Amino acid sequence: MRGLMFGSAVLSLAIAATASADVLFNNFGAGDSYNTGSGWTISDGSPINTDWDQGDAFTVSGGNYFLDSIEAAIGLVLGQNRVFIDIYDDAGGQPGSVLESVTIEDQMGPFGSFNAPIVGNFSGSTLLMDGMTYWAIASSDSNSWLAWNQNDQGDIGPHASSPDGAPWNVGPNTRGAFRINGTLPAPGALALLGLAGLAGTRRRR
Repeated sequence: MRGLMFGSAVLSLAIAATASADVLFNNFGAGDSYNTGSGWTISDGSPINTDWDQGDAFTVSGGNYFLDSIEAAIGLVLGQNRVFIDIYDDAGGQPGSVLESVTIEDQMGPFGSFNAPIVGNFSGSTLLMDGMTYWAIASSDSNSWLAWNQNDQGDIGPHASSPDGAPWNVGPNTRGAFRINGTLPAPGALALLGLAGLAGTRRRR
């Protein structure tokens, strides 16, 4: 128990000891522009009767960052005004394991209109590593139909889709418009995280 409490305290200190919020990925145009007429279908149930999960890869550069938030151009076609976005690590060029999830409610405007990006705020404790690839994957509620607007900057990259829980279909394609924001840990913060891991190891013994 002492090891767990110590590890939690050190993790809190590491997160608090941060500085320099940065954009880790962004393919919006000027004024957060995107393609209002084209998007990737996100659905679950009627009227499409197919569960479509869709998302895109992004690669971190310039350092290790705590994941702060995602902004995405996702519009509502029918159903609940709610979307789930998961951040996955990469496993051999496709989504691997979920690192963190966020639910975004009542922010989507109607698909086909120019709406402000929806915003999902993460815990700020998930560390994204320099040079590593991650995936932002969106899914929807039951009987909902959404669309992730494609970017208007000609940005093409790894895109993943899965109908009805099938294995991921991954290939180069026009990515949805989104932005990933993170916070660069202050000097010494990563060392504190190492201490937290060491404390956890000792506790398990």
